[in-house]
Amino acid sequence: MPLVFLALLAFQAVACSHDGKFANGVYSNREARFRIGAAPSGFKLIAVQEAGLSFYNAPRGATIGVNVTCREADDVPLAALRDHLVFGFTERKQLSEEVISLDGREALVTRLDGKLDGVPVRLTSAVLKKDACVYDFTFAARPAAHGGDDAAFLSFVRGFATLTPPRGRGR
Repeated sequence: MPLVFLALLAFQAVACSHDGKFANGVYSNREARFRIGAAPSGFKLIAVQEAGLSFYNAPRGATIGVNVTCREADDVPLAALRDHLVFGFTERKQLSEEVISLDGREALVTRLDGKLDGVPVRLTSAVLKKDACVYDFTFAARPAAHGGDDAAFLSFVRGFATLTPPRGRGR
């Protein structure tokens, strides 16, 4: 199993919340509920976890992850939240960074190259804070397999919208 895939699954498994469900493009758990766009061509849903979703493109060894963590916390800058996504990466080189509007809020989109356990990885991420939740979107692959899929990934991300929170979560 490719290292990038294992790393992404490990990252998502660490973030604990409640059992998640995914149907008709809508993810929900006890703390959050949101809609996402269609996964880029070739990506298949492989896991619905406590705190998010994982998609995998086997021929390319590429992963897409969506993670949500909800809790009342300090107002942490988007760049600091993004930095948490790349702990463990070495030899990081930021390729681009931009702020986009996503579901009525600012989201930070970053593209970088780095190494994870010595393996070259290209990561495109988007980080959003909304209603006491942090949403992380990641697209990871070896640089040669990453290709020009940023546009397809960002289209997937732009399909994101929060929905009425589950009962018991007043936000």
